[in-house]
Amino acid sequence: MMTRIGDVIDEDVVHSRAPFVACTQQCFAIKAEIDGLLDVARRSFCDTSEAIHNLATKYREEFYMPNLKIPYNNRLGFYFIIPQKDITEKLPNKFIQVVRHGKNVHCSSFELASMMVQWQSMLDGILSSRAYILILLSLVIVDELGRATSSLKAYTVFATHMEGLSELATMYPNVKILHFEVDLRNNRLDFKFQLKDGVRRVPHYGLLLARVAGLPASVIDTATSITSRITEQEMVRMDANCEQYRSLEMAYQAVQRLICLKYSNQGDDYIREALQDLKESYAAGKLT
Repeated sequence: MMTRIGDVIDEDVVHSRAPFVACTQQCFAIKAEIDGLLDVARRSFCDTSEAIHNLATKYREEFYMPNLKIPYNNRLGFYFIIPQKDITEKLPNKFIQVVRHGKNVHCSSFELASMMVQWQSMLDGILSSRAYILILLSLVIVDELGRATSSLKAYTVFATHMEGLSELATMYPNVKILHFEVDLRNNRLDFKFQLKDGVRRVPHYGLLLARVAGLPASVIDTATSITSRITEQEMVRMDANCEQYRSLEMAYQAVQRLICLKYSNQGDDYIREALQDLKESYAAGKLT
């Protein structure tokens, strides 16, 4: 498996938290010469990225704004940041979507917006091509696997947040559970991006992840309050169910023990004593 991955994925590609670098790493995750169309699209992507940065250089010189910057984030894409101290007169009409942000002005331009449409279209195309290539080169699920009609072996990989599925490892010896390591410090997630054995349970992972994603504090506080109420209601319901179905649970446990005794190899004296203990425990409501 690692050999097949190494044939396709570029080993120099690493995770980055910087949005533009992360986009670039995603685009170049697949090695060159795997797919000709993908290579062409990536060259066009690089040319457009360079043109966007050249546009910023042009504006710095044309409008005498040496401190003009062009950052990128996942929500806005590329945009300009201009320190207010550099704006001695009215901002040129070329700039649009002007928003004051602290000591800076955030804005765009029609030229940048046009380039961003091309850039985003190329990025979407590259990511789609990448996904298609990975599907074509991915592992195969063989029909009839595990039946007498199949002599092949296959492996499947599932990524999920459903912790209940991890119980499959207790039922099937060929199931292996792995997780990506994450530390919880001061109610914040610290992703290590290292694959570890076993299950990693993080209570209220979704709420913690929402903080990392930058959702408004008011939204997270409301979600936390709702979660607390739901948890409290669920505990009340579980306690009520335990009380309501206690007799059914005891009957089920009694039947299980009777079946075990029926098919056991123990002698009559042992079975008689076990039946007597079962009777007394059931009558006392202490069957566990």
